[in-house]
Amino acid sequence: MLTKKKWALFSLLTLCGGTIYKLPSLKDAFYIPMQEYFHLTNGQIGNAMSVNSFVTTVGFFLSIYFADKLPRRYTMSFSLIATGLLGVYLTTMPGYWGILFVWALFGVTCDMMNWPVLLKSVSRLGNSEQQGRLFGFFETGRGIVDTVVAFSALAVFTWFGSGLLGFKAGIWFYSLIVIAVGIIIFFVLNDKEEAPSVEVKKEDGASKTPV
Repeated sequence: MLTKKKWALFSLLTLCGGTIYKLPSLKDAFYIPMQEYFHLTNGQIGNAMSVNSFVTTVGFFLSIYFADKLPRRYTMSFSLIATGLLGVYLTTMPGYWGILFVWALFGVTCDMMNWPVLLKSVSRLGNSEQQGRLFGFFETGRGIVDTVVAFSALAVFTWFGSGLLGFKAGIWFYSLIVIAVGIIIFFVLNDKEEAPSVEVKKEDGASKTPV
C-alpha cells in the first residue's frame, strides 16, 4: 500500500494528467466558438490538430534523450505553466498562423516535456506488484478530472454569456488551473525520491552455520 504522502502526490499527478490536455483539446468543448471567434474553418482547425500531432510524434522520440536526465520537478512545472501561458495568449484571439504556432508548442509542452515524465513519476510511486492497479487508478482519476474540468469550463462559458467573453473566460479557466497545478508541483515533487525497493522473499527454514 502507498503511504498517505504518496497518495497525495498521486492525486496531484492525476490532477496534472487530467488538466494539461484541456487547452490542446479545446475543440472538444468549444468547437463552434473556435470557428466563430478565432475565425477558423473546419479545415484550418484540422490543420492545427495535424501540426500538433506531427510535433507530438517527433517530440516523443526526442523525449527519450532528456526524460531521465532533467529534474522532473522543473520539467513538469515548466511544461504546465508554459501550457497555461499559451492559453493566456489564446485569449488575445490570434490569427490562423498564431493558432498553428500555439498548437505546435502544445505538442512540445504537453507531450514531449510532460507526458513521459508524468508516467515516470506515477510509476515511481509503487513497486512492480502495484504498477497495474496504480495506472488503473491513474487513468480512472484522470478521466474524472477531465470530465469535471470540462463541465466546469462550460459552466463558466455559460455564466459569462456564451459569447466572446464566455469563450475567453473558459480559456482563462483552463489556463489558470494548469498554471496552478504547475506551481504546486514545483514545490511538492521531490526529485531525490528513491524508486521503490523490491521486496526480497525470505526462504523458508533457518539458515545453517558451520560448526
